[in-house]
Amino acid sequence: MNFIIAAEVDATEMFGDESVDWQYCMAHATFSHTNACEFMFHCAEQAYAESKQRDMKAAGCSAEFMAAYREAAESGATWVIFYA
Repeated sequence: MNFIIAAEVDATEMFGDESVDWQYCMAHATFSHTNACEFMFHCAEQAYAESKQRDMKAAGCSAEFMAAYREAAESGATWVIFYA
């Protein structure tokens, strides 16, 4: 049995007006519950997290969104959940 650590980020302001951050989540979240506006991204392995951050930057995601993902990854979280 494995246990996970999840970081939760209130992304209400980041998701306003179907922002780039929201669009990125809709297209790229590992798991999503779109009706509840919840999106999960894996962030446990450093190489994967760095690759995901490059993808976010290339997609035009906000600095705040990318910083929240980076902070979750650096804190040792297995997953980061963005919700609104």
